Amino acid sequence: MHWLDLDHFTKRTSTMDTARGFSLHDAGAFEVEMLCSYRDGNGIQVEPSLSGTFAAGGSESVTLTPQRCPGLEKGMWVALKVKVVGGKANLAAKNFKYDPEGPIQGYQISGTTLKNKLEWTGIDWSNFAQTIRLQPAVLERPQTIAGLVAALEGAASAKKKVRLGSSGHSWSNGVVPGTGPYTPDTYTPTATKVDAWLIDPSDLSPFGATRDPYLKAHYLEVGGTYYVAIPPGTRQGWLAYDAANSKKMGKDDDLVWYDPEEAGEQSNPHPPLAVSSMGPAPQITLGGFVANGCHGTGWEAPTVSDLVMAMEVLTVNEQGKVVPKAYAASQELADALESAGVFQSKIIAVSEDDMAALRVSLGALGVITKLVLQLEPLFKVGLLNQYAPVTRFFPDDKDPRELARLIEGCDYLEIFWFPFTDQLWIKRYKRQADGTPLRNVTKADDGVALMSQMASHAGSVTKVFLANEPSSTPTYMQFSWNAAKELLSMTPLASTDANEDLGPDEPVVDVPDAYLYQQKYFSDFLDTSWTVEISDEGGEPDLRKVMDAWSQARTLIEGMQGEGKFPVNLNIHMRFNKCSQATLSPANWGNATSHTCWIEFLSFTPIKSLLGSNAAIDVYREYHNQIVEQWAAHGGLMHWGKLFQAWAGAYADARQKLSRRPGLARFLAMRKANDPTGIFYNDFTDQVLGD
Repeated sequence: MHWLDLDHFTKRTSTMDTARGFSLHDAGAFEVEMLCSYRDGNGIQVEPSLSGTFAAGGSESVTLTPQRCPGLEKGMWVALKVKVVGGKANLAAKNFKYDPEGPIQGYQISGTTLKNKLEWTGIDWSNFAQTIRLQPAVLERPQTIAGLVAALEGAASAKKKVRLGSSGHSWSNGVVPGTGPYTPDTYTPTATKVDAWLIDPSDLSPFGATRDPYLKAHYLEVGGTYYVAIPPGTRQGWLAYDAANSKKMGKDDDLVWYDPEEAGEQSNPHPPLAVSSMGPAPQITLGGFVANGCHGTGWEAPTVSDLVMAMEVLTVNEQGKVVPKAYAASQELADALESAGVFQSKIIAVSEDDMAALRVSLGALGVITKLVLQLEPLFKVGLLNQYAPVTRFFPDDKDPRELARLIEGCDYLEIFWFPFTDQLWIKRYKRQADGTPLRNVTKADDGVALMSQMASHAGSVTKVFLANEPSSTPTYMQFSWNAAKELLSMTPLASTDANEDLGPDEPVVDVPDAYLYQQKYFSDFLDTSWTVEISDEGGEPDLRKVMDAWSQARTLIEGMQGEGKFPVNLNIHMRFNKCSQATLSPANWGNATSHTCWIEFLSFTPIKSLLGSNAAIDVYREYHNQIVEQWAAHGGLMHWGKLFQAWAGAYADARQKLSRRPGLARFLAMRKANDPTGIFYNDFTDQVLGD
């Protein structure tokens, strides 16, 4: 097969020249095969195996990774070639520079087996879960705040709607720009064309501080409390490691999310600090994490959004000009931020009510350019990975007392159940006294590495195997659970008091090394999460709704098993937080004493779209629709960033519940003031908030 001469690729780069992968739509009437080629660091030409052939009219998307493409590094030129099966090889290869954070380039092949052509169709953008795949009218990735301003004013001048999408760690339609409903074209969708702009703020991070000083993280102490001001593209792992003054390199394949050698250029000096709550994935960017009300875990820890004490956003006025606006929760903090020159805005509005609206904005109140999070001194935690019988904490009579003791016996708790097994994985962290030495850190690091290896391989294999052999799901789950126990060296849970189980062999680590246990995420799975209120009854947590939600999830799985259906093949998962004070947070219960349980179910699936019909997705949809209706009756909300749109009643349920919140009127007034032309409106926010 004839390849382009890789030594004579053009060295100019443009929108079409940089990519992390490509998608292909076959508009012809023949079977095709995608191939690619590149030269590794030793100059050896490599031709990795990709996805094989697919039929006429089909579509396929390929993301290039070091696992799939040995020796492939950022900046290397890659040639894409399409071979017609049973016909003439297509000589119109395309080439691009590999960038692990670049876009997906879209192509279409058409013609006949004897004469065909390969055409660039635009840039495909997909979210983490590939439930959304679209081609916006314009995709911008600004390198500076000035570039972001120019992109927003360009969209305003073109009279186009705008949304922001960064690491894309979501399943929700919330990211889709434009006010028209998003409908994927096919079962495995080609990228849907959207007549609106999408802006990727991934490069608006402290890594860009040398090209734009505004992007440098700024730590400050105000009245004995520490804060950090960060731009929206800051990755969660970067913040955790930089705040702690970590000496560790943070890296996932080609994505470096923290480099201690560059930390001095990216932030100002500060003592070792920590965020009191955080999610497990370091690659997630914090602008979207906060705007969607994401949470982390910790019984007495707030959601991450509630730790935001000041914010600067870009708004667009009626003349299409960008206007920065800044807000703070206290005058003391506002004065300190003004003195340090952290914000561009000359005036900082001080209002806790405004901050309650901004903390979870769904992108409706402007484009975040700076977040100011409250921190605390770095602390250590004892880390426990244990197992226990399901019936110990979720007995058939729904007695919640043992679960209450478990929750209150530690500071951070996560509970996992692999369906069709009789045990729970219980992950606990307990804060340690100041001065406690580190212990068995290697054991904790090894656990993180094993989780990453499992995540790298499980999704792509499991989705195909269980789709073809669904009756093998119970056996597969039992095998997976036993393997996880062995690989993570889990021990039996003896005491609900975590300190009593923290023996000398259990790790004591700096808290970032406990938080960030999912350094590589599973792929090809769907995730739906719901909030359940835990009210305070005379100083005791009322866990009756939590017990009901758990029982409903398990009962439905077991009932469907009796019909030969296996809807969940990854896990049921629970985390716990204090209630939120943010107006749109799913964890806001209208009082300060309640807590929240976040309950979710995750399942591998070979289908990226929930449209259409086949056995695998039909079973998943049946379970999804039934269980979320049951959970909705407990009064909570679905997580904004998870598979929100899969339930037909999701928007109406959310809108009705939000309408009863006292702060909603102020939120809507703020939306009108910050977005008078509706440039940030989209179908998702229109259905949730009203247009």
